[in-house]
Amino acid sequence: MKIVCDVLGVARSNVHVRVHRPTNWIDRRRHRRPRNDRALVAEISNEIAALPSYGYRRAWTMINRCRDGEGRRRVNHKRVYRVMRDYRLLLQRHSGRPVDTRSHDGRIAVNESNRRWCSDGFEIACDNRERVRIAFALDCCDREAMSWLATTGGISGDMVRDLMVEAVEARFQGRLPQQAIDARRSRRSCRGGVATVVRAFPAQCARLSAAQSRRRLLAGTALVVRPAQPGRGAA
Repeated sequence: MKIVCDVLGVARSNVHVRVHRPTNWIDRRRHRRPRNDRALVAEISNEIAALPSYGYRRAWTMINRCRDGEGRRRVNHKRVYRVMRDYRLLLQRHSGRPVDTRSHDGRIAVNESNRRWCSDGFEIACDNRERVRIAFALDCCDREAMSWLATTGGISGDMVRDLMVEAVEARFQGRLPQQAIDARRSRRSCRGGVATVVRAFPAQCARLSAAQSRRRLLAGTALVVRPAQPGRGAA
């Protein structure tokens, strides 16, 4: 029997049970009568109405506690789970990751350069326990990193604003583009990001010199602020 089971790829224990099964055996897992779960659903809903954060285990405990006090028959926890699953009363499973409600349902890439820019940032852990933080501005068409910065400290909004000024100057050499550029930022980007820091160009220019103000206003005019695209950002 072992050789036959190995060839067929079945377990010998399963074959042994099937061979020695009585002739009048009935598989009771099939053709079950559907139970009327309305009373149990009402009990579950009554228990979790004030505490919607309770899962099926707590609901099962509270229902059986109530039934024990009334002298009624206890209910199995598997049935409570099945009923709560069928009627969508279960809690969302904890996977260890935060729930992402911003699904990536848009398109970031464009067919022409200087139509959409994005920013992103990342960290590099060094052997001396320092962290180098890098931010860059990227064209969503040709994928060129037009400007970038690196520091061992935090990346401030002023640093990102200067980053975008350098990107505009590198692409247009002091001239304005024919149409405004859509500026997006990644949700993992450095603090401030493109879409946030562009709003602060006029206020920052009031505290700078004339040459610096002209550079930042030029960059702020070239970039149009739009809400950050949900999802992967620069991907």
